[in-house]
Amino acid sequence: FFIRQHGYRWYRKVPRIGEEGAKRLVAWLQQHEASLGPVASTALAPRLQLGTAVTNPAPSMGVVPLERLVVPSTRSGEVGQNRAPVATCAIDARNDYQAIHAWLALYTPAIDGVTGESHGSAHTWRAYRKEAERLLLWSLFERHKALSDLDALDLAEYRKFLFAPGALFVGSRTVPRWSEHWRPFEGPLAPRSRHAAETICKALFAWLVQVGYLRHNPWVQVRGGRRAQPLQELRSLSDHQWGLVRQWLEALPAGPATRRLQFMFRLAFVTGMREAELAAARVGWLHQDIDAGGELVWNLHVVGKGQKEREVPL
Repeated sequence: FFIRQHGYRWYRKVPRIGEEGAKRLVAWLQQHEASLGPVASTALAPRLQLGTAVTNPAPSMGVVPLERLVVPSTRSGEVGQNRAPVATCAIDARNDYQAIHAWLALYTPAIDGVTGESHGSAHTWRAYRKEAERLLLWSLFERHKALSDLDALDLAEYRKFLFAPGALFVGSRTVPRWSEHWRPFEGPLAPRSRHAAETICKALFAWLVQVGYLRHNPWVQVRGGRRAQPLQELRSLSDHQWGLVRQWLEALPAGPATRRLQFMFRLAFVTGMREAELAAARVGWLHQDIDAGGELVWNLHVVGKGQKEREVPL
């Protein structure tokens, strides 16, 4: 089950087992398939070498990713209780599934064919898809209602659900979306994540009202809100903690991988850049400047969240 869940690179989750050792173990399992059961094809080759039948499974009805979800016809929302008159709807959506995709299309990243500039953030789009996907799946298979049938009481229950998602909705973070073991949650959400989920869902419903797909936004009637974040949830390291990290980094065996890791940690510590910004940074963003004292200094030109630009001193 573990190998089936994590695929060809499953051995990375097990200490002291490398790729060769994993291959020998899988070969042994293949020799004993008669008694142990067949070895999953995903454990025999990397994803790029797998057939499309494995990485693009057929659509199904259940807790599956949005792109291959089959919505029960009785919960499609085509005649949802909160549906506005079709004649006044500004989007071409006959049901909730199509309406969600119309909303997500507003945030789909694209590249201008003339200027070459990118528009939209892939990170934002994935975050919006994740929360819309979670809410829709919960509505269909936990609440047994169409999204456009949800009322304030339902959404209050969804808020509670985020504290402790049921076993049907929880899986491992490393499972790919095409796997049968994929699930929309990894476990209970932290306060910050619950607030983000609710904010995105509210924005979805507000837009559906704005374009005339829904009559009203039931989130407006849900009482309660975000409480102040306790100090222990601050995402930063103390000087002592950073010292421990540096000791660990310096004790790693020498090699290219260690040098990359040490560089990544130093760059993150010095600049305070977001994870996505660190991953997108390019050498071409570096440039030299003269500081107030006449010294030559290096700056990094960063394009951050919302395409906002800023200078980060190094």
